[in-house]
Amino acid sequence: MKRTSIRTLFALALLVAACPSRKSSPPPPPPPGPAVRLSLSFATTATAGVPLSLTLTALDATGRTASGYGGTVQVVCSDKAAVLPARTTFTTADAGVHVFSVTLKTTGSTTLSISDILSMSISASAFIAVLPGPAATVAIASGDAQLGTVNAPLLSPLAVRATDAFGNGVEGFSVNWSATAGGGTVAPATSTTGPDGIATTVASLGPALGANAFQASSSLAVLAFQATSIVPYPTRLVIVSGDNQTATAGTALPQPLVVRVLNPQGVPVPSVPIAWTSNHGSLSPTDSITAPDGTAKSTATLGQTSSENSFTATVSDPNVPDIPPARFHAAPKGLVYFSPQGGTLQLLADQTSTPQKAVLDLMVAAPQTAYSVGFDLPIDATKVRLSAQPLWFAGALSPGDFPPAVGAAIPSSGLLAGLLVTGISQKASGIGAVNHDTDLGYGAVLYAIFLEVLPGAKPGVVFDGDKLDDRFRGGMFDRAGTQLLRREDFGIGRLELR
Repeated sequence: MKRTSIRTLFALALLVAACPSRKSSPPPPPPPGPAVRLSLSFATTATAGVPLSLTLTALDATGRTASGYGGTVQVVCSDKAAVLPARTTFTTADAGVHVFSVTLKTTGSTTLSISDILSMSISASAFIAVLPGPAATVAIASGDAQLGTVNAPLLSPLAVRATDAFGNGVEGFSVNWSATAGGGTVAPATSTTGPDGIATTVASLGPALGANAFQASSSLAVLAFQATSIVPYPTRLVIVSGDNQTATAGTALPQPLVVRVLNPQGVPVPSVPIAWTSNHGSLSPTDSITAPDGTAKSTATLGQTSSENSFTATVSDPNVPDIPPARFHAAPKGLVYFSPQGGTLQLLADQTSTPQKAVLDLMVAAPQTAYSVGFDLPIDATKVRLSAQPLWFAGALSPGDFPPAVGAAIPSSGLLAGLLVTGISQKASGIGAVNHDTDLGYGAVLYAIFLEVLPGAKPGVVFDGDKLDDRFRGGMFDRAGTQLLRREDFGIGRLELR
């Protein structure tokens, strides 16, 4: 009996050991939640006209596939020519994943967006780079039907454009060029299209007047260009490059001055003599002949002055009707003064001015009879200061002696802060007194002002006579104190630091 009990207990123990413990079994995962966002899987590049597959997956808050999603989605695209799927409703068979196909047709970066039509927050977007398809057509882009000069290149290159079936430019398409009539030439003879689908060559006309023909040959088409060589005669002289340069006074401008002579049709005219002149600087050469492309050039050197330099190109052939000259402008680095266009009293640059010191003369531009004159001029006092000798008087008015009745200042405080204050008067009493008004003829200099560059000053406008505010005051007076001229009678130019 005892042995049987032991065997029974042993069998029960084996049975218990074979049964899995209820505690060791993991709980089943919860079902996916509702969709909160969409995810797109796709190739980042596409070819125009080739369908692109997109896999759209609905995801719940934990990032798992929302297999029960049954929403309706809509696809929109920045490519207006794209072929897109209609609104699509997810079905039970989709189990949260649906494959779409789109066909993009416009090259470049395209934005694609898909969203639930009832909940815009459930969405996804993508950026896809669209490449052109194979070349389907080639056509003339520009350069046809030009007029030109014998033995000279046409003004514009010959150009063709290769495109795919959707009008996108195709890069790397080869084009062969040739001259087919008129004895002209092309260079290069073969070219390939760039990213815009354009291939070009420069065509030069042959030695005879009349028709010329050129050809662009490719695997897709043979295109014909026409051109005509005519007898040119000059009617226009235009600036090509080199205007409005700056350099140190007394040095050459960094770029040459270039002009082009054209006929009435805009065709360059070669072999036209050009004369070059300057008001302050120098030019080399002073005489030149236009090249086959109608251009002539000269190197300009600035004069030793703070004034603006002007350089003029003129057609010097006496047999050519009058053609307006081409005028270039240049200025030295430092102080540059631009003269006013009018005024009874004018502030003009003296010939002793330098880029570091502007000497400005107050000159009479129409005869006057006066006793005193002066003005208060708003300036940028961070760029210039008065020189140690701030003002010089020429003797047109006699300010007397010990002290003379003449002065200049730039106050840093008070009501006159930021103003260049200048003036001269004859003395009513004291040494050198004058008891009458003085006749002032045309060109008389009343006084000169000396302004020099402040160390570390930044380039900019010091003052501009065309943009003066109400702080500018000026007047000319007789001995009785009657005001003869007012602020509007003063011609003030523009002083710049370059």
